[in-house]
Amino acid sequence: MMLLIACGIDANDKVVPIAWALVPIENETWWTWFLGYLKHCISISESEDYIFISDREKGMATAVPAVFDKSIHLHCCQHIADNLQQRYGNRVRPLFWNACRAKTRQLLAEKMEELRAQSQLAFNYLSNIKKSTGLGLIQPTLNMAMIHQIS
Repeated sequence: MMLLIACGIDANDKVVPIAWALVPIENETWWTWFLGYLKHCISISESEDYIFISDREKGMATAVPAVFDKSIHLHCCQHIADNLQQRYGNRVRPLFWNACRAKTRQLLAEKMEELRAQSQLAFNYLSNIKKSTGLGLIQPTLNMAMIHQIS
């Protein structure tokens, strides 16, 4: 059995569980079912926009737009940082976080070049993440340091 959880942020900037479900397998079908019931149970309006952050697990990238067509789905930076470290070593992780914290496009480009200088393979890995869900979140308008998933 797999546990699916939807969390939100409360007025004190704390993570709060909103809904959970035990499902036999984590896939697009079960994420779509879970998100559909979440939408129904908490009376989410079609006009409202939401941001969903996941750890790049199976099915969520297609389930979110299927249920919440005006929402944004992004990947958790903590999980991307973990993947970078596992695949390309400890040196790229802090360089990735420096890029995440960039406040301007110019600074982002500089930090990404520093990462590329350290590891072309790590840079390629980041470049290959679908922009609508991955590197779309590496934008100065979105403080990626704030995008963490509680494990």
